[in-house]
Amino acid sequence: TFSHRLKDRGLTWTGFSRDQGRELADQALQDTARKYRDLILYDTARSTHQIGRLRRILERTVETLQYQLQQGSFVPAAYEKGFGGRGGDTISFELADHGMLRLNGQIDRVDLCEEEGRRFVKIIDYKSGSRSLDPEQMRKGLQIQLLLYMNAVLQEQQHLHPGDTVVPSAMLYYRLQDPVVEGTVSEQDFEEERTPEELEAVHQEEQKAIRKKLRPTGMVSGDPASLQRLDH
Repeated sequence: TFSHRLKDRGLTWTGFSRDQGRELADQALQDTARKYRDLILYDTARSTHQIGRLRRILERTVETLQYQLQQGSFVPAAYEKGFGGRGGDTISFELADHGMLRLNGQIDRVDLCEEEGRRFVKIIDYKSGSRSLDPEQMRKGLQIQLLLYMNAVLQEQQHLHPGDTVVPSAMLYYRLQDPVVEGTVSEQDFEEERTPEELEAVHQEEQKAIRKKLRPTGMVSGDPASLQRLDH
C-alpha cells in the first residue's frame, strides 16, 4: 500500500514532495493491479479508463490527506486496524438476557496525537459513497459503526497507557471520489502558453477546490485541546 511504501522510503505523511507522492501512489496502484492481473484486461479501453481514473483518485487522495495532516498535530498510527477476532482486543456487551455480544471489525485509519500524559484519538473510515454521520440515527442505535471503532481504540490505548488520559477527538468519514472542478483547464490548453509559475498557481487553485469537495464529514469534539490539535 501507499503507507507501506512511504515507510520503506523513510518518509512521513507530512514530509514528501508532490512528485514523490505521485510516484509512490502510482507504484501502490501497480502493486494492486498486479494482484488482479487475471481479472483486469489492460488491453481494453474500459479497463484503461478505469485504471486511469483510479490513479487520479489515488493521487488526489494522497495530496488531500497530506494537506489535512499538515494542518494539525495528529499522525497516522495504524492502518486497517483489526479488533476482536483472532488475537485482537474484543468489544463485549452484556445483553438483557445476560448473554454476551462480542464484536470484531477493521478500522481504516487511526491517527494519534501523543503528548505527555495525554493521547488524542482520531479515527478515519474511507467510503466510496456519500454517507455522513446522522446524530439522530446514532441516538437510535442505527448508526454506531464509528462509535464502536472509537470505543475499541480508546480501550486499547487506555490498556497500553494506563497512566495517560485518552481523549476522543474526531470520528470522520473520508469519501474516495474523483471530484469535477468547474473552470479547470486541461494541460493541453495551457502548457505551451503559461509559465511554470502560472501553472503552479493554477494547480494550487485546483487543489483548493478539490480539498473543499474532499473535506471529511463526521463528528469532532468541542474540547478546545482537541480542536487546537486537529487544526492549528
